[in-house]
Amino acid sequence: MATVFVSNYKGFTSTYFTKAITKLSLIKKLQTTKNIYIKPNLTSHVHDDKSGVITADKVLIKVLKAIREINKDATISIIESDGILDNYVRDKFSNRNYEKLIKPFKPIKLVDLTRSEQTSIPCFGSLFKNDIQLPMLFTNDYFYISLSKIKTHSKSTLSGALKNQFGCLPMRDKSVYHPYLSKVIADLNSVINVDLCIAEGCPALEGDGPINGSIKDIDSILIGDDPVAIDTITAKIMGINPKRVAHIKYCHNKNIGTMNLNDINIIGKLPVCTKFMQIKTIKKLSIRFGAFIQKTGQLIAKVGKVVQSQSLLASISKNIKR
Repeated sequence: MATVFVSNYKGFTSTYFTKAITKLSLIKKLQTTKNIYIKPNLTSHVHDDKSGVITADKVLIKVLKAIREINKDATISIIESDGILDNYVRDKFSNRNYEKLIKPFKPIKLVDLTRSEQTSIPCFGSLFKNDIQLPMLFTNDYFYISLSKIKTHSKSTLSGALKNQFGCLPMRDKSVYHPYLSKVIADLNSVINVDLCIAEGCPALEGDGPINGSIKDIDSILIGDDPVAIDTITAKIMGINPKRVAHIKYCHNKNIGTMNLNDINIIGKLPVCTKFMQIKTIKKLSIRFGAFIQKTGQLIAKVGKVVQSQSLLASISKNIKR
């Protein structure tokens, strides 16, 4: 049975946070861990935290305060990677003035996943069959918090606790994986041990997300230890059938968590709001067609490499016989 706590911003206090993680049986691990990783959603370096696009500073501050009341000595790392369209980590951090924001919560640091030391981590997943290239820090013992944003997404319907780990891939251009989002998200969530999920909508975003949408302030924060359950309840709040969100269904089938509402205990009151607007059908179809073309192109490229290799081997063999 998964448990999802629902609060508004005012009610999201350090006491509430402590009660929630105690109920989730995470208090001891958080008290004793030496490394705490917080992965916010910093999709854009040009939007402010009131736009609904990125994690709200005020929520991050509350999380940091709550953590420091429980564990004063662990090193907290705020982690993020580059994105496309010149979304460099340094700009994401500096434009939000994160250095000043995190200063009261030492020992704490900002970590650029794109420029961190990388390593191959075993992954016997759906797309990554043997291993996956990730920052070395994921080989440490850690307590990982996915601090995601409640918002729509043009390619994955919604962005939430599960997809937040997509930002842990170190490469700048992650669009190469867009045709395989469900598989990539499932693989990442099987390798990265997500201890706690916090999804916030203070405010949320609807319409043409994850960047070009409209603000929708639902004043809600969800807490749980099951990212599939968190995203299922997020979808419910947004008026979206979770069974129609490919990566939620895929991760449920891969036993990463549960999307069965009968197996999710909701503690708190869900916000009453109108259904989140989605992108227009014509744009959705064009995105799907683009993903199909991209996937086809990648397949053709692979076939081309195989043919080229076989031709080279044939040429070498011919020369040897001569």
